[in-house]
Amino acid sequence: MSGELPSSSLYGSSPAVALPSEPPDPVLDLLSPLLSSPQAGPSTWTAKQAADVREKLESAVKDNKARGHELLLANFPSVASHLRLAAELQSGFGDIAKALKRLEGEIDPSDPSTSFLPPTLALLARHAEASDCVSRARSRIAALKVLDEQTERIEKLETAVWAGRGADDWVITELQKGAMGYHLSPGWEAVKGTRAIRALDERMALLRSMVVEQVTDGFGKAVAFSVPTDGIHGTTLTVQARTTLQQPRIPRLSSLSETAPPSVPPPYPLEHTYAVLHRLGSLPPLLHTLRNHLVRDIVRHLLEGDKTWRLDVSTSESLSILRLHSSTPRQPSEILGDISKLLQTVAEVVFPPSSLDMPERATFIDELRHAIYTAVLEHVILPAMPSSLASIQGWLDLLLQAVDCEGGSPDEEVPEAVIQPFFANEAGSAWANQRRRRVAEEVKKLVLGGWGGWEAVEKEREKEVTVVVEVEVEEEAAPAVSVSDHAKEKADDDGFGWGFEDDSSPKVQTTQKNGHGNNGEEQVMGVDATADEEEGWGFDEPEQAGPSSPRLDQNQQAADKASIGDEAEGEGWDFDMDETPVPKPAPVVKPAREAKKLGKKLAKSKAVETTEPAESQEGWASDQSRSESAISSRPNLKVDTGKHGTNGRKAVQTQAQVRAQDGWDDWADDDQPAKGSSPVKNRTKKTVLKEQKRVIVERLLVSRACDKLLEIAERVLREAQELRSASLPSSFANAEDVIVASATDVFDIFRALMPTVYATQLRDVPTLAMQLSNDFVHLAEEVEALSKVHEWDSADTAHRLRGAGEQTFERQLEVQREALEAILDEAGGFAGTGTEQGSRTCERAVQQVEHNLQSLARVFKTVLPMTTYLSVMGHLVDFTVERISSDILALQDITESESNRLNDLVKLLQPLEAVFVTEQGQPSSIVAQVPHWLKFCYISELLVANLVDITYLFDTGALVDFTTDELTNVIRALFADSPKRDAAIERIEKGHPIESAAVALP
Repeated sequence: MSGELPSSSLYGSSPAVALPSEPPDPVLDLLSPLLSSPQAGPSTWTAKQAADVREKLESAVKDNKARGHELLLANFPSVASHLRLAAELQSGFGDIAKALKRLEGEIDPSDPSTSFLPPTLALLARHAEASDCVSRARSRIAALKVLDEQTERIEKLETAVWAGRGADDWVITELQKGAMGYHLSPGWEAVKGTRAIRALDERMALLRSMVVEQVTDGFGKAVAFSVPTDGIHGTTLTVQARTTLQQPRIPRLSSLSETAPPSVPPPYPLEHTYAVLHRLGSLPPLLHTLRNHLVRDIVRHLLEGDKTWRLDVSTSESLSILRLHSSTPRQPSEILGDISKLLQTVAEVVFPPSSLDMPERATFIDELRHAIYTAVLEHVILPAMPSSLASIQGWLDLLLQAVDCEGGSPDEEVPEAVIQPFFANEAGSAWANQRRRRVAEEVKKLVLGGWGGWEAVEKEREKEVTVVVEVEVEEEAAPAVSVSDHAKEKADDDGFGWGFEDDSSPKVQTTQKNGHGNNGEEQVMGVDATADEEEGWGFDEPEQAGPSSPRLDQNQQAADKASIGDEAEGEGWDFDMDETPVPKPAPVVKPAREAKKLGKKLAKSKAVETTEPAESQEGWASDQSRSESAISSRPNLKVDTGKHGTNGRKAVQTQAQVRAQDGWDDWADDDQPAKGSSPVKNRTKKTVLKEQKRVIVERLLVSRACDKLLEIAERVLREAQELRSASLPSSFANAEDVIVASATDVFDIFRALMPTVYATQLRDVPTLAMQLSNDFVHLAEEVEALSKVHEWDSADTAHRLRGAGEQTFERQLEVQREALEAILDEAGGFAGTGTEQGSRTCERAVQQVEHNLQSLARVFKTVLPMTTYLSVMGHLVDFTVERISSDILALQDITESESNRLNDLVKLLQPLEAVFVTEQGQPSSIVAQVPHWLKFCYISELLVANLVDITYLFDTGALVDFTTDELTNVIRALFADSPKRDAAIERIEKGHPIESAAVALP
């Protein structure tokens, strides 16, 4: 074969000729571009390139054939030799195979004479059996040897244990080995898993448990606690330097007991006992129990309890005793000395150092120190914490002593330390937080202890209020016109009359309903037709007496007076609101006189200065704002019916001029100018009202316990100031903020507890509710004063206190409103006054309301400041009269008898005027405090008035507090259907004339 050249001959032929290295195959060189370029391929060749490749391939094939032929000729001897040897080998192997086949046919295995195989096999079998017997014998011998060794080992251990020498080192070593002592023996595999081995393992475990029990009992004897019952001595700890082990409680085997000689157990040192327990792995639970005993039976008695103890330690070569003795009360420094003595005794005597490295000892000492000093911190350091800053230095000295006892320094952190990190990081905040808790407990005790029995003390306060004073200014008066003398009507102040009775006056005819079921029949009623001009409807009350008069500015006060028509004797009232004079109207029948006694009654308020607080004490709506809202509905003009101008027409005054007059002085019995007197120009003094700021002193009742509460807060704030300037450790850096926060807690706790703890009393006893409201406001004022002295940001605290006072105040007002409303609900809207039973029911309801308001006035007047008292009673009375007014005005039909009874019911509330008398001899300010009072009074007028009276009151602006719907409804309810009633209703529905005149004014 061309290209396959053997390197040598197998049978010693001559070696092949070495061929020179040949250049690369030209065929491969020719095809290398084709093989190496992935993009190249026949598809990219041209015809000429393909022809060149073909020619080169053919040439290469020819060259290869020629070289192969040359090589065959050059190696022909070697190739021929190999071919010859191969033929010879093939022939020899065939002969051997034939010979073996023939030999197998000649041998018969069943024939011993001709076959050698059976004897050989028998010999081999005997040899294998002998070898197996030898192996089994050797294994048995090894197993018996192992069992013998372990039996001897167990017997030695049992002998030592029953002799009380279970703590010997060799015994502990054997017990530590356990089963591993014979697992490594040569014959172990032969006895592994047998009953004998299991029995040996059980006996070894039993011996180990017996030794652990013996050593544990010995440790219990060496370190023993006892509690004497003599009452003089406390817990006693006895520590023996040496201890012996007791014999096991179970009986020994008889065979062993006969051979074991009796022996005396040797004493073992306490250090050796610890080492044995360490090696047996039984030390940690014993140390845990010992630590608990030391802390519970000794340390706790030293630090806490009903009795006081001191620690005595006595030490000898063989015995040491730690004993608690009853003692007198001790200082914390003495207790720390006993703690140090205890720890030293434990480290040197109870668990002395050993040559054996026992990590349990260090762990036990550290855990014991941590538990003891944690108890010291809880029961000595923290309880000794002073309640005031003045004693803080002594407490810090105690802390430093505790740090020294703990074995550290104040500036270096000690691992597992308790006192040192507390001193460095937590002492200041702990003191401040405990101080804060004590302050909170003191406040709780004050509040929950009955709030000082609600004992009250009178306080005075200055308050800036707005008052309206009368100022006289000069002005040029218009020339007077001569008028006829008018007969003066004698004033009657003996009662509060609402009637229009005057039997000596001529009468005019009007119609009124004569009761239900009259079918429109009319009754002729007499009214006064010759009422004095001096007693005209001049409602020129002061500002506080006008619940609906608007507050005018200076421009409005300087408005020009409007002229109205003259009034001759026997003529009716006719008003023209234009500024230019109008012709004198034709004479008409003069209308009836109004209720003069009502005017005289209200005129008494002219001497009262209207005091309106700039801001209500408790943050509620001020009386001034209520007066402004009430005055806003009053007319801007007033008709002066008692004095005439130069043209004989009544002057129309602005509301500012109305305020300048002395209330209802037009009703006074003053002399009129003589008839025929000549007009005279002169300068007169005009009285105007002017607002001024004044500071008044009010008295109110606050709880005496408020002073104690303020003392607590002030003491805390002083401590915060002292902290700021004191030289204390770094842990006190945030203590000032905590102390200041405790001042806020004082009032927050008070504000949270009072409405909750005394909820029932505050709901049922109005005096206590108002007194608590005073307490809140008084405390808010005092808190603001404290903040200025101690640089304390108390704005939120004062705001919350005022809010709590307002809530308490409003809640009590709501209770009273609900009570009044419930009573008035029994009247059934005053719709049943037509019957005796219904009338009595309504009368009882009104009387009960009046009684409740009088009772509230008596108790509130002693508790609240005067401005607040007037505001509260004004609110409750206004609520009452508004409710009654609404019910009466809502009635659809009122008979004559019903109107009289309703009038009587309204008069039942007349005594409430005394509620608003602030000083003896001064008139009542009910008109200023009760916006709906005048309206309520006019309802009484309307109930007994005729159409002429009602129309007159409407035209003069006296009924501006009534809406047109209310007036038309009451007219329909009082009077039967008639042209006069329709005319009056039509006139009223056009709107109030005063409002029309005010709109017409520039």
